[in-house]
Amino acid sequence: AKHEGKHPDAIPKYECVLVLGGDQGLHKTSFIKYLLPAELHKYIKDSVRLDTKDRDSMLNILRCWIPELADLDPALKKKGLPELKGFLAKEVDEIRLTYARKPTVIRRHVSCMTSVEGEYPPKGARWDRRLLPVIAKGRLDYPRISNFDYTDLWAFIWHAYTHGEQWWLTPEEEALRAEILGYPDNRSLKDIVLEVFEFTADKTGEALSNRTIKMTSSERINELPKNIINNRSNQMAVKKVLKGLNVKHNRRTYFMPPLSKADSSTH
Repeated sequence: AKHEGKHPDAIPKYECVLVLGGDQGLHKTSFIKYLLPAELHKYIKDSVRLDTKDRDSMLNILRCWIPELADLDPALKKKGLPELKGFLAKEVDEIRLTYARKPTVIRRHVSCMTSVEGEYPPKGARWDRRLLPVIAKGRLDYPRISNFDYTDLWAFIWHAYTHGEQWWLTPEEEALRAEILGYPDNRSLKDIVLEVFEFTADKTGEALSNRTIKMTSSERINELPKNIINNRSNQMAVKKVLKGLNVKHNRRTYFMPPLSKADSSTH
């Protein structure tokens, strides 16, 4: 559609992937579907495999508007990330159809999403600025069970977009994105636990012995950054870290040191 606003340079770009994180059963994929009218649900495809070298895989993606990329974990690892970034950066797609003499060139029109369950971010993942994480804390049922006015929503979005509203992340949003991702490239879970709890003295670096605060698994997780969801997978991962730090426990209760001063000031 032709822009009617004052900013004709508001061009369509599809380089970002919405990453919906959270536990199973939160209806993350159906949430996206119900932001659209029912007659457009057919243009959203579930569990689409991304393989830029496989023609059938690419056709599956290009035959819809919003593909939910399945099993994206390998693509987020060191070897798979360049392929994913290369695909997202394209403005046109070129593919040779069966029996066609020449490749078909299609202007990019797909906007990808994916969902991540369990440990978040996936262990060993290398994140890129094109990945936009949103963590669901509860069931995403509102558009489906309410009298949701999707027409008004998309009219508002279209007006803002065609009138030059910034659709890329602001510096403040970039900082929030980094916090959600938890800097997975350079911070292990052990580093995070050592940062949140005062295991050693700041000045001397000596181990502190004042481990008297009783905490359950949920209480420990709740003190960690918000991107570490309170689920079974993360509870077991934290338990393994505490075992390596020789933290004593009585059944499910662990005797923890106090929160670090920097962290306790934010609570």
